[in-house]
Amino acid sequence: MKMMRWAMAAVLLVIVVSAGIAVYTVFFGSKDLAVPRLREMSVMDAMEEVKRLGLQAKIEQVDSALSPGRVLAQWPDPGTKVRKETTLILKVSKGAANRKAIPDVRGMEYTRAVKTLEENGFSLGDVVRLKDNERPAGSVIAQSPAAPATVDPGRKVDLMVSAGGAARGGKIPVPELTQQDEKAARKMLSEASLTLAGIEYVYNQNTAEGMVLGTKPRAGALVASGGGVTLLVSTLKKPDKPEPQTPAGGKANVPGLAPLTPGAQSDGASERVIVNADASAKPSPTSAPAAGSKQRIAKVRYQVPPLSKPMALRIEMVDANGTRQLMSREVRGGEYISLDAPFTTEGVVTIYLGGEFVWQDRFR
Repeated sequence: MKMMRWAMAAVLLVIVVSAGIAVYTVFFGSKDLAVPRLREMSVMDAMEEVKRLGLQAKIEQVDSALSPGRVLAQWPDPGTKVRKETTLILKVSKGAANRKAIPDVRGMEYTRAVKTLEENGFSLGDVVRLKDNERPAGSVIAQSPAAPATVDPGRKVDLMVSAGGAARGGKIPVPELTQQDEKAARKMLSEASLTLAGIEYVYNQNTAEGMVLGTKPRAGALVASGGGVTLLVSTLKKPDKPEPQTPAGGKANVPGLAPLTPGAQSDGASERVIVNADASAKPSPTSAPAAGSKQRIAKVRYQVPPLSKPMALRIEMVDANGTRQLMSREVRGGEYISLDAPFTTEGVVTIYLGGEFVWQDRFR
């Protein structure tokens, strides 16, 4: 009887030890395989690599500006230790098909925004106007669907448009018109119940001709309804005299000028107005691209969707110079990302949120 009890105890011990070894092997052991980098590979090459390592793969096709059959994202990330037979998830481009990238018209003057949508094959949907103390009257506050996104051509796009700030003490705040073109700025003044008092053209090599550099009075100043506002507009034509000229030939009072942009400054001389170029938006003359290549600027705009908690956002650029990371940080829901990224010849920007592919666009 005693021998029987010892025999049963030995059998139970063997069973427990075997189960423990099995559990360890399944959950902790055999994690000696590092997941390879499969992004940007063709799906055929990626599958061969997966098979060679004894792994498995599940393919999910998504719309993309890249050619069909290209791996856009993977899970787990490269370098992760896994055991054999682990299933990797590969997001693979199926091409853009007939879908088109919707343009970002936020901040544009209303009629210009409508024209931009129509030129890209979309039509205007519902328009909602509301009072907004932060944005000039007539400018687009939001759009639906929001950019960036690829949608079916011909789809209607709803716009939310500013009706200008509420009058304070019978006076109206001068709208912020910097970086609007002259025609759009005129319309925005009219929308805000203000009039054009005149235009002063300022010689400036860092800003496109016809763009508004500032106003007199400055943005935010209170003016009586129907009051006049002078536009300071960029010109590439160098004046005969050092002072910026008005259309009528008068001299602009530069020393008393309000700041034109966050990077604008006066050097204290009446004949010069200096506007600092954004280094991220304009390539430096000393860092010109190689001969025969063409360098451009990709304007990347992304609205983070509603999130229950912050998530990691990564933005990558692929161009003739290779792959580089434009941004990598945690973001919160609703955050608006704006990047101006230089690229050579042609660039493809890809956005990953929480490690997952969410959007891609090609820039030429």
